[in-house]
Amino acid sequence: MNRGVNGEYNPWPGIPKFQRLFVRDLSDLTYDCAVGLGMADVVTDRLVNRTDWQPTIINSLTANTPAAIRTPVHFATDRECLERFAPTVGKLDLDGVTYGWIRNTMELGRLAVSENVRAQVEGNPQLEIESTIDFDFDGAGNLLSPFAPVAETAGAH
Repeated sequence: MNRGVNGEYNPWPGIPKFQRLFVRDLSDLTYDCAVGLGMADVVTDRLVNRTDWQPTIINSLTANTPAAIRTPVHFATDRECLERFAPTVGKLDLDGVTYGWIRNTMELGRLAVSENVRAQVEGNPQLEIESTIDFDFDGAGNLLSPFAPVAETAGAH
């Protein structure tokens, strides 16, 4: 994601640079430990409220990465997070924002991206488009996942 836990520059050339990182929630597999939270720019209130701070603090301090658990700005819904941060990358309309959705940072084989990067994906022989999706919100203002629930895909290769 072109940033280290202490904000250092990523030395790998030729990979996309991400301007903002929005983290929506924790997987059940994290046991509510939120090490890495501090690398995000914006998170949801549900992530902050779900965090089990005792193991998060112990793991971060043991790894000597206290910056990894700083609490970013947070808002109640996904929509509010995106609407508040889109202007920080020069976008006033959410339709103009380029999105990438990673369901699980430990499994990067599949991800969803917004339509405005289709040409780049099609131009890369190492990538394949499985289907087209829309980034839609539910009635509560949270994004609808383009992925099957984790329980349906866990262990599949």
